[in-house]
Amino acid sequence: MVSPTAPSSVFPRESRPWIQNPVVDLLVGCGAWSLPLFLLSYVASNRSLMGVAFAFYVLGLFSNNPHYMATIYRVYGTREDFSKYRFFTLHVTVILVAVGIVAHASALWFPIIWTIYLTWSPWHYTGQNYGLAVMFIRRNETQPTPLERRLLYGSYLASYLSWFLSMHASRDVQPNILSLGIPVKLGFYLRIFFISAFLGMGVHSLYLLSRRMGIRRLMGPIALFSTQFLWFVAPTMLEFVFGMQFLPTSYSGGILAFMHCTQYLWITGYYAKKETESGLRGAKEWNPWSYYGLMLMGGIALFLPGPWIISRLFHHDLVNSYLIFLAIVNIHHFVLDGAIWKLRDGRIAQLLLGKKGSESMFRTRFPAWNWLFGSRVLARGVRWGCVALLLGLGFLDPFQYYLTLDRAGEKHLALAQALNASDTRVYIRRAMLEFKEGRVDEGRKDLEKAITLNPRNLTAQQLLGLSFRGAGETQQALKHYQRMEEFFPKEVSVHMYLGDLFMKSGNPNEAIVEFEKAEQLDPHDPQPDVQLGQAYRAVGNYHRAMEHYEAYLKKQRETTSENPL
Repeated sequence: MVSPTAPSSVFPRESRPWIQNPVVDLLVGCGAWSLPLFLLSYVASNRSLMGVAFAFYVLGLFSNNPHYMATIYRVYGTREDFSKYRFFTLHVTVILVAVGIVAHASALWFPIIWTIYLTWSPWHYTGQNYGLAVMFIRRNETQPTPLERRLLYGSYLASYLSWFLSMHASRDVQPNILSLGIPVKLGFYLRIFFISAFLGMGVHSLYLLSRRMGIRRLMGPIALFSTQFLWFVAPTMLEFVFGMQFLPTSYSGGILAFMHCTQYLWITGYYAKKETESGLRGAKEWNPWSYYGLMLMGGIALFLPGPWIISRLFHHDLVNSYLIFLAIVNIHHFVLDGAIWKLRDGRIAQLLLGKKGSESMFRTRFPAWNWLFGSRVLARGVRWGCVALLLGLGFLDPFQYYLTLDRAGEKHLALAQALNASDTRVYIRRAMLEFKEGRVDEGRKDLEKAITLNPRNLTAQQLLGLSFRGAGETQQALKHYQRMEEFFPKEVSVHMYLGDLFMKSGNPNEAIVEFEKAEQLDPHDPQPDVQLGQAYRAVGNYHRAMEHYEAYLKKQRETTSENPL
């Protein structure tokens, strides 16, 4: 988030090493609450995974969404900042809006922006942790040497690369993620290397700094280094030692996002306070509740009206539209954030490092902004009307989500459908209830509605395919999976099911084609080899059948011994 490059001018410093106070700064700003929150989330998810997901969704309204608005407030709030970052505030914004429109029009674009978002977000979190570490070092009247800064930066970079490989060198690739396909074995050893580099460079840098600063004044950077370890290195180590898996979507978008966003609000709130006190915002005095209220309303405005309007008017899947907005707003946030938070900027350094200068910092807002937040009766009416609408939508959206949870009954689902008939969660959940009660035809109709809204909804597609297979309707199942292959050409299970259905329908040659596709997508999975062995036996090619049976046994042995730890 914050670049450590020193500003050209030097101002006297305030003797204040902490932003607010040691407790808040260490817990929230430095992420010291990470371990207890991770443990609490883990225990709660064992009882109700959907409940935890819903809880973080609600928390997102009060933490995640406002943190995006904090960047908008920072860079669009004054005419000078808007002009200074014009390329990012105008041109990049227009490009990303166009990408969002195209992603709604063509399902092929969603995996691209979703992969960019999931790959970039951990780097964004990493940059923020590193920038805050350098900020705390410099607030303690210490300038890191080039060696100390390179070692510390290298350690944070190594931790991110370890996580990057866990996403792009993994066998378990989600359908909407475009993995780079780095070989799993190579990825394993590279992750070991980067974890070692993170620990070695980070500890050495902190040791060098402690000799000049002392441990007490280095508590902030030490806590941030520990936080970086918990966020990006510990999951990899748990995977290696205990085989635990952390999916990019749930991990980056759940508790980790919540902690990052709270941390971001902590530092941007401080910066906004200093701006106000310096006369930049033109306010008489700093009011934290007014600031947070504006961030809350702006966060709701960024995320919720768009998906609801698009889903209601154009019958686009509400969930898919929300994910597109999530990815686009995040990418926009990453771009802006990387441009504006630079300690080489004299004004940024002046406010974040506690320096004092004599330069005037008054800025002028846009006229429309001034009018909207002015004292005229009409402006007040518009403000309160917008607040009422946004608060209503802020309540309606999580309520809609709640109505579709796994404990929802027919009445809840009927209400959810009445609120928004373009929500695929409604039809998928109702189909599951109908299948459970033996109402297969009704369940299939609901799944077909969900697929019409969003053909790339893998859950709906899989459930419909399983209903055909379970009922023994081989030809219908075959047609379904052939259509499904068009949307999920890299989904191993689709090719495996197709191969099995071709075998049952007496077409072993077509089955061989599908099983070979599955083997190419995941060369380490032994199951395609078993099926290929049976398919080649069916066509009388016993030599190829034996080759695949032997390959199956070899892969089974490799699977049990592939983890050197």
